[in-house]
Amino acid sequence: MDKKAGYTFAIASIAMLVAVVSFISFVESPDVDWQLRIANLNEQWLLISSIWRIEAICVIALSWAAFHFAKSDSAWYLVGIGHIFMLTEYAVMLAGYPEVKTEEGFMLMNQLALWIFATSNFIWLIGMALVYTRFFGWIKYAGIILASILATGFFGIFLGILTMKHAMLAGPLAALLYVLNAWVGVRYLTSSSLEGQLESAGRHPSAAP
Repeated sequence: MDKKAGYTFAIASIAMLVAVVSFISFVESPDVDWQLRIANLNEQWLLISSIWRIEAICVIALSWAAFHFAKSDSAWYLVGIGHIFMLTEYAVMLAGYPEVKTEEGFMLMNQLALWIFATSNFIWLIGMALVYTRFFGWIKYAGIILASILATGFFGIFLGILTMKHAMLAGPLAALLYVLNAWVGVRYLTSSSLEGQLESAGRHPSAAP
């Protein structure tokens, strides 16, 4: 594995975690009246839009790393595809929310963003659940369980059974998964280093003890 992809996936996972937590700290509750939510967005637009742009950059980085890993494990294709689809959510939010003038307009933007949010997260979380089946020990089961629970929740939003309010409750689980995903990036990084050392010594990786 290329070290750059390992570094990218680890750093982007942590950066995404920090960005999401920062956003949650400033956004109003989903239960708040739409006018108050739009007013909050407009008042803090520079900060909130900056966070969204940072998230979008993280999403690009994560998708690039995922497609690199997919060269040896096809489960990563789902992770990459999910993140590419997620990019359209930021186009909707960054270009759409500043132009909202009516409740109907807000509901349209909100539902578009929510549907893309739920669908894209469902896709890449299924991919990560499959990726974690390749590992061993507690990290394998922790990753599979976390990714599966979150994927189920986002599928519920996709079906219209759950709402964004329910998704917010899963925030701590998502935070843990991003931390585990950063570990995955480091793990691929160390695997790449080991592979390079073995090749330098004239040994095939499969011959490693």
